[in-house]
Amino acid sequence: MDDTIRIVQFTDPFLLTNAYSQDTDALVILEALLKHVSQLAKKPDMLIITSEILRQRRSETLHLLQKVRIPFQWVAHEKTIALNVKEIHFIMLNSYSPELTSGILSDETLAFLENDLEESWAHPCVVTLRHHPLAIRTLTSPRDLLKNATHFLKLIDSYYHVKAVLFGHIAHEFMVERNNIWFMASPSISPTNPHDHDIIFQYRVIDLTQEGEIETSLQRFVTPLFSRIKPPK
Repeated sequence: MDDTIRIVQFTDPFLLTNAYSQDTDALVILEALLKHVSQLAKKPDMLIITSEILRQRRSETLHLLQKVRIPFQWVAHEKTIALNVKEIHFIMLNSYSPELTSGILSDETLAFLENDLEESWAHPCVVTLRHHPLAIRTLTSPRDLLKNATHFLKLIDSYYHVKAVLFGHIAHEFMVERNNIWFMASPSISPTNPHDHDIIFQYRVIDLTQEGEIETSLQRFVTPLFSRIKPPK
């Protein structure tokens, strides 16, 4: 019996509405990405979106996600939640702040995190949030760091069953092991300013075992410039 859980992480699909001409329907692009995900050799158990989704088109985006029949979580403005999938425990934290582009975890969110970590000790745990809790000097300004990152890191460092932290926001690939915890960001699913005739779309695939072992890779596929695609009539 396969005890591995497969996660696909998307970051920054909202950039699809910025990067292409007005003749492009961003939902067409997102649908192509989701089709690529659904054709993976091993079907994902969950899709995690660590950022904003398509601006002003939330209901249409959610309808498209539901059609793919892959369970998904949108980690951006949604409430903080925890759930188990195949004996892996997930904590989804809302780090959004209208005042801070770097994001912040509220006192209530931090209390939820601590209490849930206390109760979930028997399962490998993956924590997700939108904003980055580590300083990434080559990619981001120090002011973009999660406002209370120190408090967050101190909390997760106290629990041995935390295996990974997934985040978005930086729009770049990033992966580092710190205190036996893997910190991973996925690149933006598409370039912010495509100029080439072909565009490389990217997302992260993560396989976790019930023992907490992790394998991950970036999936890429190249497609002709989507500015040639008109919205379906």
